[in-house]
Amino acid sequence: MVVPDNPESDHWRNPFSLVYGSNALLPVEIYTNTARVTYYYELANEQGLRLNLDLLEGKRVVAVTKMSKYKQKVAAYYDKRVRSRQFLVIDLVLRGRQASVHGKHGKLESSWEGPYIIRRIVGPVTYELETLEGRQVPRSWNACHLRKYYV
Repeated sequence: MVVPDNPESDHWRNPFSLVYGSNALLPVEIYTNTARVTYYYELANEQGLRLNLDLLEGKRVVAVTKMSKYKQKVAAYYDKRVRSRQFLVIDLVLRGRQASVHGKHGKLESSWEGPYIIRRIVGPVTYELETLEGRQVPRSWNACHLRKYYV
């Protein structure tokens, strides 16, 4: 089976061909007269398989390159939509409610609790909180669990 080595029509390469160097023969193709089975010549096939094995490493390199480009595109797409949350000391924030804490309203209860005051900046996105009365909240909190509180 001769397929042009064109990047636009590269979707014919499957994991089987990347491992073994040629496409698999389906059981249905054995029992029906497909062009692939009808025009099979052992000598030409043997030469083609040897050529495919020689080119296999190049195919693998191309596949790895495309995979890394795809991962970079996905990462860029994600990074473009991420909003950084940075708070200042004395900002008012809401804290995401813990799933293990059940309130009196059940599932209709708000998923945010607070407001809290940013007491100290521990890291780039890590904060220590305190209540409005001045009691320190245990543990430090990541910015993904906090939301700015607007008065």
